[in-house]
Amino acid sequence: VQFLQPIFPGFALSGQISAARASREAAIERYRKALLVAFDEVVSSHSGERAQRSYLKRLLDQRAAVNASLKAATDRYRAGLTDYRVLLQTQLAMLRVDQALIRARRQVWSQRIRLLRAAAGSRGDKLP
Repeated sequence: VQFLQPIFPGFALSGQISAARASREAAIERYRKALLVAFDEVVSSHSGERAQRSYLKRLLDQRAAVNASLKAATDRYRAGLTDYRVLLQTQLAMLRVDQALIRARRQVWSQRIRLLRAAAGSRGDKLP
């Protein structure tokens, strides 16, 4: 039975070594691609959050201006200088700005969650 075994098992070993090297290279390539995807997701989420925060700041400035207009319209209405329709239109403008602020704040939080999930990597897949 011992006569049937190969005398030089070197060819079998070199094949196993080549297969192990190829497997290692494939694992390294998968890891590299995963890192690039994760980095891209983090950068994208961060820039999205930054843009959304800038939009939120503009909305807050707009709200301050509409609030000043609303105070002026209320004062003019109470003084009898304008009719009720002008006051209602100003209140409607304030409502629209407040709704836009709510949506913008929600988007900021969505971007933050996206950023945290991207930064968490594979553990982020298990987040609800």
